Amino acid sequence: MMRPVRLAEGTLVVLVGPPASGKSTWAAEQFPADQVVSSDRLRAIVGTGEHDQRASKDAFDVLDLVVERRLRRRLTTVVDSLGNTHDLTLSFTKTASNTWSYNVTIPGGDLAGGTPGTQVSLLAAGAHTIAFNTDGTMNAAGTTGGTTPAVATNTVALADGAATLNMNWDLFDANSNGLITQYGQASSAGSSKQDGTQAAQLTSVSIETGGKIIANFSNGQKRVEAQLALASIQNPTSLTNAGNNNYATTSDTANPAIGVPQTSDRGQILGGALEGSNVDMATEFTNLIVYQSAYQANSRVISTADQMNQDLFNVIH
Repeated sequence: MMRPVRLAEGTLVVLVGPPASGKSTWAAEQFPADQVVSSDRLRAIVGTGEHDQRASKDAFDVLDLVVERRLRRRLTTVVDSLGNTHDLTLSFTKTASNTWSYNVTIPGGDLAGGTPGTQVSLLAAGAHTIAFNTDGTMNAAGTTGGTTPAVATNTVALADGAATLNMNWDLFDANSNGLITQYGQASSAGSSKQDGTQAAQLTSVSIETGGKIIANFSNGQKRVEAQLALASIQNPTSLTNAGNNNYATTSDTANPAIGVPQTSDRGQILGGALEGSNVDMATEFTNLIVYQSAYQANSRVISTADQMNQDLFNVIH
């Protein structure tokens, strides 16, 4: 029975079948805790050092992949100048009390001449440092670069031929307050965002309240394309009816003052609204009932007068 051999945390340990000496050879190499390693890759790194634990079978076996508890990773997707995406890995490793190192890496296969399955740092001089105060907030003085954003860029060209990635990672907000905290609880990412967008198709056009014409794209982005304007006319009674609720200016009409809706005495444009009647239907129905009652009463008076006249004519004749 083979017993796992623990080296430094985060190390992959491999045993192979016993050589002629009767001892098992072993090899160790640092791998990300969540990386899948192929058998060919394992064979390539086997062959350094010895371990006195006898192997129980000829084929090599993976004995132990120690997951570094102090290591935290998060993937974030960014977009290059050609609209292609790249999955960057943001890793945090605790190096001392209130001190962490962090790195931003890109898959080697995304770089020209890079090796698939590896990660390449985008930070100058490799991993940087984040320091925390005793209350769990970030310590700018102990953090690499202080409150200035961390710059992540690829020194090797991208494999797809896109422009170099130049990204600023804000670790502090505009008021120099740290955006990362260190507390005694499970690590998690509250939110993250990046301002790159993939190529997209125009899906629809809409008008917002205020008259802005918005283009909606298939990648969820929205963009203001134009602004509707309204004209204010000082003597609107001089306009002539052109039909279909349209009016035209005449020689007596003052020059229209064109501007943005809801400025000066201009009206308002409502997005997603249809033109409706300005009649108060409840009031008009009430008036209709009153008029109908009055009409019926007047009709009875006329009918009675006609009947009296008819009776009078019958008496005379």
